[in-house]
Amino acid sequence: MEVSQQTFDFSATGDVDSVSTVDICVDLVYGMVGDVEFRLEDWHAIGIAPDFTTVIPTSFDGAKVADITWHPNTVGYLPPNMRQEAACLVAADTVFVRFSDRFFQDVALETYKPWLASPREMSAVHDPIASEMMRLIGRLVAEEDGGAQRLMVESIGTALAVRFQQMQGPVHAAADAPYPEGLPENRLRRVIDYVAANIRRDIRLVELANIAALSPFHFTRAFKRSMNMTPVRYVWTQRIEHAKVHLRRPELPIAAIAYECGFSSQSHFNTLFKKMVGVTPARFREGLLVALLLINLHMALDALELIHYVDFF
Repeated sequence: MEVSQQTFDFSATGDVDSVSTVDICVDLVYGMVGDVEFRLEDWHAIGIAPDFTTVIPTSFDGAKVADITWHPNTVGYLPPNMRQEAACLVAADTVFVRFSDRFFQDVALETYKPWLASPREMSAVHDPIASEMMRLIGRLVAEEDGGAQRLMVESIGTALAVRFQQMQGPVHAAADAPYPEGLPENRLRRVIDYVAANIRRDIRLVELANIAALSPFHFTRAFKRSMNMTPVRYVWTQRIEHAKVHLRRPELPIAAIAYECGFSSQSHFNTLFKKMVGVTPARFREGLLVALLLINLHMALDALELIHYVDFF
């Protein structure tokens, strides 16, 4: 993802895993030690504290402030065009999420009017909802196939943006959302057909929203009203159903089926399949083979019965 005129520098860090979309970028930082500098033009940044209490000397726009005590699972927010420098003196794994200002403004127009012209910086804020979303989005990036999780990252990221707008203070609710009873049948059908035709590739939330001619925020809410599940869960369900069909073909390796159904790794396919079906793909396939053998056995027994019946007459 190209981001112009921004600094997001971790000096003397360990590894950094990232997942990026056009408007959302998630960085999972391992073993962060030393100086940290943020300077984002037209981007909002959110971070979560490590799982232990630590004191971090911090300055904003060059002005030193009192040392900030970060308690486990607290969160912080840095608005666009503000420079932050901090010295993290201990090793820590943490998560940072960045949003484009255009995305933040669009979400605000759909949920709360108006968005603050000058949002304030926030440090070490206790908010269990935001913390849980940050931990979840970090776990998605930590998975080896994090690049295939963009649909989930976009969905959680949108909810996270809404949450931080709420945390900025009193806001006025926007107008009623379109399609309070769910998507019109023709728009819903276009989305369903698109998912079926693109089940092998990484489907994006913004793609589905564009097909329905709605923003991602309003699309997610309208789709859930129509299908009683989120777009993310619907896509996962369709991938699993697609996989069940392929598992009937014993000559296909499970890894090949995983990629055929849009998973970028067999491990994630195994995990999600077991979570949604109750058994691993291998065990599911074994069950299909046993059932097929039983069917063939019953057919053979029925044939024998028929032969005996004919011979009797």
